[in-house]
Amino acid sequence: MKESITNGLLTPQYCMCCHTSLNGDETICKACNYPINGSDKEKQSFIQNRDLKNNHLKRLHMKVKNAIYTLFITAGLFFLQGLISFGMNYNNDDGSMLLIEYSVMSVLFLLLGIYSQKKPVIPFITGIALIALNIISSIIISPTNLFSGILIKGTIITFLIIGINAFYESEKLKKNFY
Repeated sequence: MKESITNGLLTPQYCMCCHTSLNGDETICKACNYPINGSDKEKQSFIQNRDLKNNHLKRLHMKVKNAIYTLFITAGLFFLQGLISFGMNYNNDDGSMLLIEYSVMSVLFLLLGIYSQKKPVIPFITGIALIALNIISSIIISPTNLFSGILIKGTIITFLIIGINAFYESEKLKKNFY
């Protein structure tokens, strides 16, 4: 690492943390706030803090990825439910209609999963709305369906809400961190 002599002190020409070029008279890196002329304890504390934030950011990104995976899994579950419903009702028109309904839901969740990889919040909210509509429509068709698949649907909604929260928290952390 190149170093220069400023005021009789040996100072690095590049930040030891982010490798940004320095003027030589800086005490704190303008890019990452690393204490260039700080004590060893200050430097170590800065690095530990940065590592903690990076690890937290990785955990938040994993929660967002889990919510994205939830959209793909939901697409598969709807398709499977359509096949099962069709198999149970293949002798009447209900079977075909159920297969079409669940296939459309499956395709919608598949598209949401694809789109969520770029901008996750809107697909997550849309997924929650679709699940809520599915619950409401099944209750309207038959009030005894209130608890039908509620555990799975609740789990899906929970993962999507966690994904939304994690996305916003990671954006806030990035804004304050970088």
